[in-house]
Amino acid sequence: MRILIIGAGSVTRSMIKAALKFSWFRELSIVDPNSKSIEHLRVHFPNLIFQEFTSIDEASSSSSSYDAVWINTPSHLHYEHTFHSLSTTSQILVAKPLTDSYKKSCEIASLAKLRNVVLSVAHQMRYHEHIQCITQLISEGLVGKIESIIFHNSKNRPEVGNLSSFHHPVLYEMTCHHFDIISSFLKGFKVSSVYCYGTNPSWSNYRSNSVIDAVIQFENSIICNYHAAYSSQSPYYSIRVEGNKGTLKFDGLHMSVNQGALFFAPVGEDFKVIQNFDNNSNYDVWYEFLKDWHTNIDSPFTFHAEAQENLEILKAIDLCILSNENLITVTN
Repeated sequence: MRILIIGAGSVTRSMIKAALKFSWFRELSIVDPNSKSIEHLRVHFPNLIFQEFTSIDEASSSSSSYDAVWINTPSHLHYEHTFHSLSTTSQILVAKPLTDSYKKSCEIASLAKLRNVVLSVAHQMRYHEHIQCITQLISEGLVGKIESIIFHNSKNRPEVGNLSSFHHPVLYEMTCHHFDIISSFLKGFKVSSVYCYGTNPSWSNYRSNSVIDAVIQFENSIICNYHAAYSSQSPYYSIRVEGNKGTLKFDGLHMSVNQGALFFAPVGEDFKVIQNFDNNSNYDVWYEFLKDWHTNIDSPFTFHAEAQENLEILKAIDLCILSNENLITVTN
């Protein structure tokens, strides 16, 4: 495949590390106006051969088309970079979130569909081993009919970085991953109502809400109690899925580290550990995601990361923002 990558930051480095294991990852071009980012990339991959460009226009003029374009730039640039890429390829993969608003995401998804361009979103976190295990056990009917989910992910991230300009840093940078994971449990993400409340602790370095609490009701009456934070004093990560046959629970410290314990309790019984996860260094979520992405190139609209599928997640995030700003329960 002839692949153009826009942005040479940390996400691109993670994707290249995984993609080098595939035979289809061969002809590579990279766009980044920051020469230091390119230099950093060459340090990480001294044997990597690629064409270097400083702008999308320069890359587009050098070739009539690419087999795929991967966009790994800050989210406020996603719409612009995706729009410019629509004429250069039939496959676009964008780092989450699709754009920085539901409205713009709907617009760019519609444009891609109109031009027969397959637009996908890189939600790699659902490929963690413990998430895959929970999803499989739910599919096998271990918990029965799901009635409630508790999702808690608190991080201590004092370095604000490029989130300094975000009015809702947690919702657009972290919640989209969480909602995608919940979507993998429920085989979809149809929300009927949301109540969301945000706070910003006194010790926070963020200019707006860095802690989010929400109660989400889905169309099938499932209730989700959701908590996410960038300014927690200590990290904590937990998922609890309760059904009419029992409850699955995962306890860990960090979502991005595949380490913790998975418990199950049949109705009326105590929790027992059914599997421990020890952060297997040989397991790469980006490898698993890209394998799935490439496998589904010929049948993209069955792929969970296809843009139209992701619009429901971004719509739910917009409902959270609306609820938080007005302190009301918002219905879909």
